Amino acid sequence: TTRLCRDWTRRAPSHTRPRHPSTLKLYARMRCCLGRLALPSTLPIVTGRQTPAAGAAVLPRRRLLTRGRRCNRRSGCMRRASDLRHAASTMRQMDGPTIPSGLEIADAHCHAQDDGNAAALLPRVHAGRMAVMGTRDDDWDAVSRLHAEYPEKVIPCFGVHPWFAHCHAIHPGSRAADLVDVPERADGMSRASPELSALLDSTPSCAWQPRLKSLLVQHPTALVGEFGLDRAAVVPGTKATVSLSHQLALVEMHLSLAVELQRPVSMHCVRAYGHMTELLRARGADKLPPAIMMHSYGGSVDGISQLTRGLPHGAGDRVYFSFSSVINGKNRDKLLARIAAVPDDRLLLESDQSFVHEMGGCLYSIAAAAAEAKGWPLEKAVHVANNNFEAFLNK
Repeated sequence: TTRLCRDWTRRAPSHTRPRHPSTLKLYARMRCCLGRLALPSTLPIVTGRQTPAAGAAVLPRRRLLTRGRRCNRRSGCMRRASDLRHAASTMRQMDGPTIPSGLEIADAHCHAQDDGNAAALLPRVHAGRMAVMGTRDDDWDAVSRLHAEYPEKVIPCFGVHPWFAHCHAIHPGSRAADLVDVPERADGMSRASPELSALLDSTPSCAWQPRLKSLLVQHPTALVGEFGLDRAAVVPGTKATVSLSHQLALVEMHLSLAVELQRPVSMHCVRAYGHMTELLRARGADKLPPAIMMHSYGGSVDGISQLTRGLPHGAGDRVYFSFSSVINGKNRDKLLARIAAVPDDRLLLESDQSFVHEMGGCLYSIAAAAAEAKGWPLEKAVHVANNNFEAFLNK
């Protein structure tokens, strides 16, 4: 453990090293004792706002800084007991509880392709089948590779996430500046500025739309997703937001493709549930996919009834609601209220994690929340969610 900590701290840039190495040492020792440290001893550590390299262990610097009095170099980095309690809390926040042996939870939505060690770590995850969501044309190949290596476990999914909508034009010849909304004086850029156009250079539609359909055809079990609406996201490095009209057009395109191929979909929605509900209602039942997952649902309780009962010709029976501790767990009272309002046969569980070693704890946490909200034993909550996931896939 000492050598592991020494390797980690030496390989990290000096300005990102934890201020108290013994806090990191305690954290590593606790993980080793629990048998959940599935990382090589030479793995570099990435903290703070750095962009992690492939295979890097990501440890948030802010959580590793000790509380209480500052380190006294003369006393050999001794700290108060509050530092030790904080280290234990850090471990629980990052790893979460472990899924009990023999209890496998289907993961309805995750991003395992983002983890450089996913291929090696997936067999160690105590989870059932998992839907691995592609978010842009750059990561679809990684999703395909994971499915090829674990065909029984990984369900491939391909789509364009609204965070990357500005990189995916629909009509040939579209300029990136036409796909975004920019405040008049945001970052000193106007809509027509060459800097903004260069920064938001979209891929021509011919480069990704045919490819998306081709991948879905090549993978008969693949879902369409992740795609949707997000009115809170901004383009990195700017104050620009992807225009709502372009996001709506992308949603329409994904839905039409899913209807054509008769595939279920996973939809992202942030601060746009009114727009999303109206769009689904306007399309009509015959132009909606066989199954629709509202991923990490964050709308109102009333919004659940609007989607399950307000869509035409009984199309609300196709709508499922998935929840994650990562996104929905920030307000537990609201989370429990939403889960309680979802029909029992429409409840799904997800990790929404990009780091494979975090998936088990996240799935267990959200399963425990579902059991609490529904008044069920944990085993029943898992059993119901797993059966719902299979029904969602086979609609």
